Amino acid sequence: MGMMSSPLLQSKLEKCAFMTKSVALDTRGGYKVTWTQSEAQFDAIITEDTTVDAVVAGLDHATTFYGVKIDVSVPLEFLDVFKRLSDGKLFKVRALEGMDAPNISAMGMKMRSAEEFTAVET
Repeated sequence: MGMMSSPLLQSKLEKCAFMTKSVALDTRGGYKVTWTQSEAQFDAIITEDTTVDAVVAGLDHATTFYGVKIDVSVPLEFLDVFKRLSDGKLFKVRALEGMDAPNISAMGMKMRSAEEFTAVET
């Protein structure tokens, strides 16, 4: 029984795509960084993390933190970048450890912590 089986959870799913970072040499001896949207897509439930710890950390780092629930089969790992397709917002995974709580795993889901990410292309 995966996370798609619950109508309530299904109504909260958002389409996302993995982002791929490419680094190449430029013509002046420097580097050119580009981010490309992968064809690989997945569904996620993305919610703003409003815990006191997350809010304080967000103030320190001038960013917002999110909880990301995904199917257990999605290979979303530490420091991966992904895009929410509905608005183009980018997120970077910042934590994995201890996020796969048994009650979430029983529903075929795992949890990731992510932060807003700004892709800097040079």
